Amino acid sequence: MSEVTNTNKPDVALDDVASVGGHQHAHTSRFTPLSIMGIAFAILNSWVAGAASLSVVLVSGGPVAMLWGFLISFVGVMCIAASMAEICAVLPCVGGPYHWTFALAPPKHRIGMAYVTGWLNTAGWICLVATASSLGATFIINIIALFHENYEPQPWHTFVLYVAFSIGGWLVNVFGAKLLDIIGKAVFIWSLSGAVLVCIVCLSCASPEFRSGTDVFGTFVNETGWNNFVAFMLGLLQSTFSLVGTDAVAHLVLEMPRAHVNAPRAMLLAPVLGPLLTIFYQATGSKGGSTALLMFPVICMVGAAIAILTASSRTTQALAADRGIPFSRFFASETKGVNVPVPAITLNTFWVIVFGCVYLGSSAALNAILSASVVLIQLSYAAPIILLLFRGRSLLDQVSFHVGPRHFNLGKFGYVVNAWGVFFAIFTTIFFVFPSEVPVTSTSMNYTVVVAFGVVPLLAGLSWAFHGRKFYNGPRNLDLALEIARRGLTDQDRERGMSGRSGGIVDGLSSEKKEEESV
Repeated sequence: MSEVTNTNKPDVALDDVASVGGHQHAHTSRFTPLSIMGIAFAILNSWVAGAASLSVVLVSGGPVAMLWGFLISFVGVMCIAASMAEICAVLPCVGGPYHWTFALAPPKHRIGMAYVTGWLNTAGWICLVATASSLGATFIINIIALFHENYEPQPWHTFVLYVAFSIGGWLVNVFGAKLLDIIGKAVFIWSLSGAVLVCIVCLSCASPEFRSGTDVFGTFVNETGWNNFVAFMLGLLQSTFSLVGTDAVAHLVLEMPRAHVNAPRAMLLAPVLGPLLTIFYQATGSKGGSTALLMFPVICMVGAAIAILTASSRTTQALAADRGIPFSRFFASETKGVNVPVPAITLNTFWVIVFGCVYLGSSAALNAILSASVVLIQLSYAAPIILLLFRGRSLLDQVSFHVGPRHFNLGKFGYVVNAWGVFFAIFTTIFFVFPSEVPVTSTSMNYTVVVAFGVVPLLAGLSWAFHGRKFYNGPRNLDLALEIARRGLTDQDRERGMSGRSGGIVDGLSSEKKEEESV
């Protein structure tokens, strides 16, 4: 077993590994730890997403679901985030849950399970890209309506703004890649400042006529027709939506220093900062200074549209690099000069605009696509955690890119945290496909089930039938990612007793990769 460390450049990423195993890459360490934190926070933007989706919870639980439901979602999401952070600390791979599933699955089922997880995660992220454009467009429409009482929003008005957000995200990701680090930091500061200012203004405007503690913490509203338990569970969609996307930084590990430390750290901190402010904001309920305050979430959505597209395009590129989608060589490629995956970025933007066209015909259809992002991403999160539970948590030490103590280890709490994270993901997913109210009509019908369990599996199945079964053999660049992590170990890591592990991450993996490359 050889030891691989880097003592000269502690902030090394892929710029020091031009070619490993015959794979050429052009990424550089373009993100600093602070900007990684900023990107993670910009994607979640819990207080903005939570405020924008209040219509979901107002009739499905009301204040009780807003506050207590948020705490339940926070604990559930944090268990998922902690579980993924622990895996990411030993397997910093750009495919995130998709690559982790492959590494943790039994050899016999590895390829099939990885393929399904890859499609769930990729499709979920593409749907999530659309949410930023949709919410941003909605915020602007609301500002226009506020100043023009006779204004009647038309679907095409929203569509134009929606496309503007999408194209803006594409332009920055393609031509402004060098600015992503600065944008990440700026959005982080802007969002935090906005949340604090909104809380202060809301409290000032509400004073001295504050609502009673009973109203804030004990009022339950159910206008859904479902029983109270189901209504409460439906209300969790609002809070869970505001926390989804914690794996974002895992898809950027090849573009940051010390990914095994910085990625897990950002995955844990991003969902912690938002909820504390969100609960405070939701409890006040003030509309004072709405126009000025609304500019904070509008700018946040601009940052989110950029950051989500960055993470989503890397997710698509990872699956394409492994030949998991048609025209994989093209969508896995990077464009010289800008050194970003332009084809993958463009594919994501194309689908987002297609979703916008759907909105012109049916707003319910677009809402289903947006809601499907939560369902698809949560299921992809559950896959590697379930494998960890059933195959044993000691597996993490076997697949780790290094030997020695881990930077993040759940220890004796691991099984409890993993189990609750899986339970939360699966249990809430069941209710998230329920109709919003009963009796069910064409308007109240929840078409999320059609998107998540109909359209996506159909596309994945067709992709497998015509492409995947011939060319897909699992992650082709997993060893590359782990070699990069090994070369990125620093003196600080070595002082902790860490050293690089040579060879494949599981028994037989190295030989399987060699056989794959020879085909």
